[in-house]
Amino acid sequence: MQNIFRTTIETRQNVRSIRPNGKIFFIGSCFADSISQKLKDGMMDCQANPYGTSYNPASISAQLSAIIRNAPCKNEDIFYNGNSWVSWLSNTKLFDSSKELIKEQIDKQTCKMHDFVKKADTIAITFGTSWTYKLQTNGTIVANCHKMPANMFERARLTKDEIVGMWNETIGELRDLNKDVHVIFTVSPIRHVKDTMHGNQVSKAILLEAVDEIVGKNIETSYFEAYELLLDDLRDYRFYADDMIHPSAVAVDYIYEHFAEAYLSDETRQMVREGQKLTQALNHRPMGSETEYRKFVEATAKRIEEFVNKYNIRNDMYGINKLLKY
Repeated sequence: MQNIFRTTIETRQNVRSIRPNGKIFFIGSCFADSISQKLKDGMMDCQANPYGTSYNPASISAQLSAIIRNAPCKNEDIFYNGNSWVSWLSNTKLFDSSKELIKEQIDKQTCKMHDFVKKADTIAITFGTSWTYKLQTNGTIVANCHKMPANMFERARLTKDEIVGMWNETIGELRDLNKDVHVIFTVSPIRHVKDTMHGNQVSKAILLEAVDEIVGKNIETSYFEAYELLLDDLRDYRFYADDMIHPSAVAVDYIYEHFAEAYLSDETRQMVREGQKLTQALNHRPMGSETEYRKFVEATAKRIEEFVNKYNIRNDMYGINKLLKY
């Protein structure tokens, strides 16, 4: 009787057993940011969306391909949007006061992520929509329109075959750089209501069909059911944020637990739980006397040292040394 009002999706066990010192790279929609933040808070060696969030498979493929090839940002992709210099490759996360500075900023991110992806055990890719915006001038699909005039773009929807073709090629490039990496594909449950509800459903259907074919054709790939967990398992507006578009914190926690069971080893899941408690301590705001806070700092620093030694991880990740400056 307990499941009479919902359909429970069983977690696939041991798809990948990521160890405590594993390296995970996330790229794609803001849902990738939500899950990666859980792992970062747990002290995992994790990187996500170096160019900011991207939603369509073509832009995500272009970004990952640039990282794989460690390719410099193209001059033609950089422009002034009236406020700052930006790039069609990235979203508004990256901007600067000159063309030279934004190019340098993007190239540094690309180089850093190239070194990370080369050693990563796992790459998680989240598609958000199959709708794209192409520049009228040269057909380039942009990651972000940067509030430029609508008449600069052609709005078009990718087909299943286009997505499969570009991603088979991108995975081939990735294998040349890192032959053992496991690639996880997900479809974001976040609804793109600006496409209309019907348009959003058609878009998601294309993504789901494309991912199914990509995973079926490529070894060391898998599909994680983030979309189905929210839409079919939880299936209730209680599990949406106030905007009724994004998952609530409770929903993100639920989906993360499924992800952890499928892809993290038992030891890693335990490490993440302990690491999240340490992150709370690292973010603790000073209260009480200076002497009391000093005692708190010293106790937390000792916990961190024990944690690092226990799981054999780097001690320079995500602010682990943050307290030691006090």
